[in-house]
Amino acid sequence: MRGLLGDVLADRDRTAELRRFSQGRGRQAMEEIVRRADERGEVDAAAIPARRLEVGQAMIRQQFLFNGRSIPDEAIVEIVDYVLSPCSRT
Repeated sequence: MRGLLGDVLADRDRTAELRRFSQGRGRQAMEEIVRRADERGEVDAAAIPARRLEVGQAMIRQQFLFNGRSIPDEAIVEIVDYVLSPCSRT
C-alpha cells in the first residue's frame, strides 16, 4: 500500500482512479456496523455524525502506513476500546 500510494500520488490520473475505487467503502462498512449495533440497542445510529464513521479506519490506515503491514491485535483493541466505543456513545 505504501508503495502504491507513493507511485500513485505523483500522477493525477492514477490518483483519481485510486480515489474512485477506494473512497466510500470504509464508510459503508462502518455504516453497516453502526446499523447492526443500533438494532441491538448498543448505540443510537442517528446520533452519530458521519465524520465519526471515518475515525477507526483512519487510525488503522495510519498504523499500517507508518508502522508496518502487520497491525498488532493490541492496537486494534485500543482503537476500538478507547476511540471508537467512546465516539459511538452519545
